[in-house]
Amino acid sequence: MNEPILIAIISAGLSALITCMFQLVNRIIDNLQESRQKKNSELASYKEKKEKVYIAAIGRLLQIRRGFDFTREKAFLNDELKEEMHKCNVEYMEIASQLRLYASDLIFTEYYRLAMYSRFAYAPQNGPRLIETSKWAYDTEIVILARLMQEDLGYRKLTSEYQPFICPKCNKEHDIYSKCPSCGMTYSELKKVLQESLNQVPDSSDSEEELSTE
Repeated sequence: MNEPILIAIISAGLSALITCMFQLVNRIIDNLQESRQKKNSELASYKEKKEKVYIAAIGRLLQIRRGFDFTREKAFLNDELKEEMHKCNVEYMEIASQLRLYASDLIFTEYYRLAMYSRFAYAPQNGPRLIETSKWAYDTEIVILARLMQEDLGYRKLTSEYQPFICPKCNKEHDIYSKCPSCGMTYSELKKVLQESLNQVPDSSDSEEELSTE
């Protein structure tokens, strides 16, 4: 075999090898991009489902909160309110199980603790009802839980705004999570105050007295 033919064969072989290598590299890159896109799509779908569950959970707690302002007797006399109660109860029936699937242990525990106060929503007129201080504490607990959910979803990184909060100790306004600039109350101390306020449930006689002044 003469030298020009040998060189041509070697050149053709190298060209084919280089072409195969480029095709292999391109295939690897395409596979990596496809895998990355699939993973991003799965994460986006998971985040979307989690967001819907979080919104529903907050909606359920707000429904419970509205019930603190109504007695069972008043609710039964209001057809529109009865229909709303039934619709919400059906809609939110599986919230706890869905939240258990998507939420962190902390978020689920906080939600479940607040959901237990549903026994005070639309309570009988002669039964125990939450006082105004307890309602305030419940409102604040919902704000804190919503913030935990925002942080879990990554939304807190998109804004520096925060929910204005009046310190229960000195009435100074500041961020819920920040130490009070006036009296120095910390977040953990605030949580203790809120839980103590939520536990201030009057007995039946106190409830009747409060209702008579409404």
